[in-house]
Amino acid sequence: FLVSDYIREIHRVSSNLFSSFIILVKGHMLANALVCEDLGRIHSRFSKTEFFLDTPIILRLLGLLGPSREAVAAQILSLVRKLGGSIAVFEHTVEEVERVLAACEHQFDNPRARGNIIAIMRETGRSKSDLVLLRGQLRRKLTKLDISAARRLGMTRHFKSTSRCSRGRWMRRYVTITTGHC
Repeated sequence: FLVSDYIREIHRVSSNLFSSFIILVKGHMLANALVCEDLGRIHSRFSKTEFFLDTPIILRLLGLLGPSREAVAAQILSLVRKLGGSIAVFEHTVEEVERVLAACEHQFDNPRARGNIIAIMRETGRSKSDLVLLRGQLRRKLTKLDISAARRLGMTRHFKSTSRCSRGRWMRRYVTITTGHC
């Protein structure tokens, strides 16, 4: 009863908080599914399965969204490997991460720039040069994490244009600039 009241209240009061709660619940469900007791039996089912990472997971793995999120992402990779799966990333995803890092570099010195990456980097005493260095070493870091690179899938023009639109949303999610009008 208390839990349902809490969930109803955060849904009413804050869509951001409710979204975060939903992510927490989904993550908990996925974690439970991955650490089920019969891992030995399902190991062979994943031996030829390749799990592809998306931009938010890579940003977490790089420690750009805080140490707790980095630890969770590393644990997910560990569990996937324990199940016999391999981990990969599409080339266009690596390029997207590079663009996010470049956008953060570009806006880092702007006092009005806000966003998860910039805020966490400022809080932890890291600088713009750390972003430059990370962007330069991104592919090497992914290789060190044993994440293989995969070519782009054949995409239609429509999918590519949708991809461009979503890229802008990701940029705004991680780097935003507030103005006096907001």
